[in-house]
Amino acid sequence: FSAATPERKAINKLSLQHKLGLEVGADTPLSGMIARLTEQKGIDLAAAAAEQFLARHPGQFAFLGRGTPTLEAALSVLAGRFPGRVATRIGFDERLARRIYAGSDFFLMPSRFEPSGLGQMIAMRYGTIPIARATGGLIDSIEDGKTGFLFEQPTAAALGKALQTALQCYQNEPQFQQMRSNCFRKNFDFKNAARSDLELYQQLAK
Repeated sequence: FSAATPERKAINKLSLQHKLGLEVGADTPLSGMIARLTEQKGIDLAAAAAEQFLARHPGQFAFLGRGTPTLEAALSVLAGRFPGRVATRIGFDERLARRIYAGSDFFLMPSRFEPSGLGQMIAMRYGTIPIARATGGLIDSIEDGKTGFLFEQPTAAALGKALQTALQCYQNEPQFQQMRSNCFRKNFDFKNAARSDLELYQQLAK
């Protein structure tokens, strides 16, 4: 599921839509989410924000994960309410997870807290732009407006506003492709962190 080019990315998206039973088309923004289905990960916020968003805007959502039964049920109900626009898969499937990373336009991480987080970094490697809460490691790894969209408050309304901002970006092709390119080029090599730590130690030693 390589996504090294815009062309490959488009193929991945159409393939994912077909796989999940979503309406197949390149023009609709697709947001993916892969997570443990717990309150910490903001699943309740994602379900509520997606429902409100879909009532007013074009879009699709793909959810994958397992966890709290009530949250599993909420995402399943959402898929039932919006057939062809929401796909929910309960459980974990590594191959499907990679397809969601590779085929989505945006990646949701509305975590109430997130000490580090890997999902946003994996998503960016696939050119998928994260929409995340400004907390913990998400702040450290996402540049708001450049490699993703950050929102402050842990509410469905705040996430919904970020989704609208992402939609406006999606509809502005040059801006969207620039952000996608920024994600492709983002370097999470450990050498960068080591260099930053060394500089900090040197400053403290003075």
